[in-house]
Amino acid sequence: MVNDFLMLMLIIWPDMNGVRPKRVRVVKWHRPLQGWVKLNTDSSSFRNPGTSGARGVIRDEDGRLLLAYSVPLGLDTNNFTELNSLVEGIRRCYALGFYRVQIENDSQLVVNWIVKNKSPIWYLEDFWVELQEHLNSLEYTVNHIFREGNIVADFLAKCGAEGLNSDWSDIHMLPSLLRSLLRKDKLGSPLWLVRM
Repeated sequence: MVNDFLMLMLIIWPDMNGVRPKRVRVVKWHRPLQGWVKLNTDSSSFRNPGTSGARGVIRDEDGRLLLAYSVPLGLDTNNFTELNSLVEGIRRCYALGFYRVQIENDSQLVVNWIVKNKSPIWYLEDFWVELQEHLNSLEYTVNHIFREGNIVADFLAKCGAEGLNSDWSDIHMLPSLLRSLLRKDKLGSPLWLVRM
């Protein structure tokens, strides 16, 4: 707690030029409701279009890892990879029998599509239809999350764009940095989001 306070003071204290950040926000991952799972998804695309990958993580109400995934998608656009990352996660939730899913994604665009029940991009239609079919059989919520609060999926996203294709259900099989990020989230440790 003291370290968090000191970090905040360093962030908001004026620098040598007297410039202060416009907004400081505490960002952290929150556990899903009891009886629900949380699906955090992200994607990465090196350039647009570029080498891309879909990835995400599914956790239970105690913050425990149920499944993490990383799927290379080849050469494609940011919009394709963001939507496909969500489709990959929903497929896995459905296959594992998780029918109460809290979805978090750091793409405000994709979140808006789901909320409005409309994807205006013609070349995503097949994925959009599949996503809608799965969502219609689930009880779900969808929310935008800042990238800083989606750090586990963000880390996986970088792995997927580099060609890693894997599903993990055992936390001990994950890279050590990813295990640390999962533990940080489970403990509710915040990150500071500073907008200048």
